[in-house]
Amino acid sequence: MKLTEDEWLYEIIDPAYLLPFVRKGSARKLRLYACACFTALQREPLQLKLPEEVLQLVAVAEQLADGKAKEAERSKAVRSAAKWLNELGTFRAAARKTLEKDAYKAATLTVDSMVEEYTEMEDERGLEEIDRIVEINEVLSPELREIFGNPFHPVKFNKKWRTSDVKLLAEGIYKEKSFDRTPILADALQDAGCDNEDLLDHLRETGSHVRGCWALDLVLGKE
Repeated sequence: MKLTEDEWLYEIIDPAYLLPFVRKGSARKLRLYACACFTALQREPLQLKLPEEVLQLVAVAEQLADGKAKEAERSKAVRSAAKWLNELGTFRAAARKTLEKDAYKAATLTVDSMVEEYTEMEDERGLEEIDRIVEINEVLSPELREIFGNPFHPVKFNKKWRTSDVKLLAEGIYKEKSFDRTPILADALQDAGCDNEDLLDHLRETGSHVRGCWALDLVLGKE
């Protein structure tokens, strides 16, 4: 699939249209994108409260993406979700999709299920279905760019920037999901000689990072 850089960065908000462009990318990142969609639901502007069992499923999917969950754990989580799949307004069906065996399928089906359920939820504002589709797409598509960055101009990382302090800080941020500390990581990288403005500027952004963040992955050497 062909896209222009402007289409990827700004013009297209439908993640279902953008996903084929990164289909051959990292399976880890594709699954983490599916998980990041649930983080996006909880942040502004939607700020939805998700059931604990949904968050537990997504946590298993994150572990699966990072190779820390086995097939038996995935299968068990899928089976446990079967009893409440049809409960509307909870995104339980979408959460189960994050555990599809194929990572690209997990990403696409999660998005499809999430958009479908969001548009079927009660809306006191009286928005038309098309407006609700646009609303949810505007929430989900930035997470795709957060994880895959700009494929048209990938940042090259100099291994000399990965000092012991930088590595320790980055590993802690990833493990603890303490993304409020990424500006500190940017300062540490700059002290180590990093002069790439795209990398530093992205890490200095606040409130938008998730596991799979292209900049943090680059520092950690993850794909």
